[in-house]
Amino acid sequence: MKIIKDNIENSDKIRILDLAGGKGGVSIPLAKETGAYIKIVDIIPEFIEEARKKSLEHGLKNDFYELKVDDVNNTIINERNWDLVLFCGGGNILGSPEETINKLSKIIKPNGYIIFDGGYLEDNSLEKNLRYDKHVYLKYDKWIELFNLNGLEIINEILSDGKKFSSINKLNTELISKRAEELKEKYPELSVLFNNYVQEHEDGVYDLENSIIALTWLLKKNK
Repeated sequence: MKIIKDNIENSDKIRILDLAGGKGGVSIPLAKETGAYIKIVDIIPEFIEEARKKSLEHGLKNDFYELKVDDVNNTIINERNWDLVLFCGGGNILGSPEETINKLSKIIKPNGYIIFDGGYLEDNSLEKNLRYDKHVYLKYDKWIELFNLNGLEIINEILSDGKKFSSINKLNTELISKRAEELKEKYPELSVLFNNYVQEHEDGVYDLENSIIALTWLLKKNK
């Protein structure tokens, strides 16, 4: 990932925690290219299995990576002192924007980094077009205030084209839907919960592709 190589010194020696890392599409090639240690956590077993296959294809040695099926909310309780945390595409699974940034800032060590996929509303009038009404989309200046409050400095930011990733989003949605159907068979009493999760995911993807200005931030912890 160019944003890392251009901005983080000694990227071959860092430890990377990839939260909601899915199939390792970002962190595994990065580990292969730089030699960095990575830990990928995702709640969907199929994603982790794909990450396992991908790590073998890239020739990663077992002592240079760890793959874990878990809810990232459980994982982060005991994680500390990482050089770099990736939170790309995790949405609001860690809570509100305030909760998310606060939790991520606690995982990295002083002078550590966060790569965070976010989005903002340039115009509040677009809010009426949003499908996913449980997510809070801040305006850009509010994100800056939030970063400052948690001792984080913006090192770089890259605007993203939401529609560019529509094929990837579609595939991920299909896998999430498949997993939800399996869980519904196993836990029929929770069917409504799983259905709501899938619908919320689909609504969030729609918003990112149509109403939200999406970007990737590289943040550095200064305290």
